[in-house]
Amino acid sequence: MASEALGEANAKIDSLVTENRKLHHYIEKLGQGIDFENNGKIIAQVGERQQRRKLKERRTNVQRALWFAKTFGLALNSVSFSGQDGFNHTPSERMKKKNLLKICQKRRGIN
Repeated sequence: MASEALGEANAKIDSLVTENRKLHHYIEKLGQGIDFENNGKIIAQVGERQQRRKLKERRTNVQRALWFAKTFGLALNSVSFSGQDGFNHTPSERMKKKNLLKICQKRRGIN
């Protein structure tokens, strides 16, 4: 009886080790194709309209990162981008007001 339980436990351990190796290999492959290099111009080198587009894209990326952090129970208090031109780029006042409204609604229990 004990030898059967030990055999089953060893078989389960072997199965888990194999699955762990497969998952580890899969995770390693996920990171290989990611290119974080900026292939475009920097913010200061583009026109105002393109700057707004680029900043909007950054805000979207930040919002995704915030959502990801939230899934771990973490919260980020503020975001600011410092450009090579010496200017700080922060989310627009409209976005700040919109987020503040959401926070107030959550505290009141309104969705």
